[in-house]
Amino acid sequence: MPFKYESLVDRYAHQQHRLPDYEKKTDFGQLQHIFVVHISPSASLNLLKPVTIFLAAIKTCEVEAFNSLNARYYSKLGPLEVVDMACVQCVVGRVQVGRRWAIIDRSGTLSLLVYDEADGEETLD
Repeated sequence: MPFKYESLVDRYAHQQHRLPDYEKKTDFGQLQHIFVVHISPSASLNLLKPVTIFLAAIKTCEVEAFNSLNARYYSKLGPLEVVDMACVQCVVGRVQVGRRWAIIDRSGTLSLLVYDEADGEETLD
């Protein structure tokens, strides 16, 4: 079952000496694992109290085509990507069409997170 997830990606990640410029990227993939990481207080990390982080390991859907309604089609999964669990938006459906799968995304604008550069927090739209 595919999931929809959004992350901030540096447009200049492959240009080592350039300042980062982040843009929101929407992807689809299959959730493989959920990792729970407990981090103890640490002066070097500027953590005054323990923190728990949830990470999602997702095999990305390699989107190959779009139709006139902007539906995405894929036939294979790509590399494993690890993202913050907060990036996972929702479960989406899929329907087999020939040798490909069509991703059925019926999530509305109420279910999307918005990145606010002013405070670096994710908020509900």
